[in-house]
Amino acid sequence: MEKWIADIKEAHKIKYVVHTGDLVDEDDKPEQLNVASANMKMLEDGGIPYGVLAGNHDVFGKDAKYDNYWKPFGEVRFKRQPTYGGSYDNNRGRMRWIGYLSLQ
Repeated sequence: MEKWIADIKEAHKIKYVVHTGDLVDEDDKPEQLNVASANMKMLEDGGIPYGVLAGNHDVFGKDAKYDNYWKPFGEVRFKRQPTYGGSYDNNRGRMRWIGYLSLQ
């Protein structure tokens, strides 16, 4: 999906992507986090700013432990993006600057 988005970004004028969670199925499987990280890197390599939200599969249990999720998707990863506006608790909460652009 991410490669496809990067491939069509010019034709469809894609300026920003939001991933609304469940980057992985099981947060305690490093191989799943590695694949998710590599997939999101396709957007970075394509010059597309993006944001991710942790879904219930991305964090552990009822206490929502973010330790594994933070390794690839902590605030350090997003500070380089032009849309970065800040982070709360290592990207548990975040602010992004996204302006409205007329496409006419």
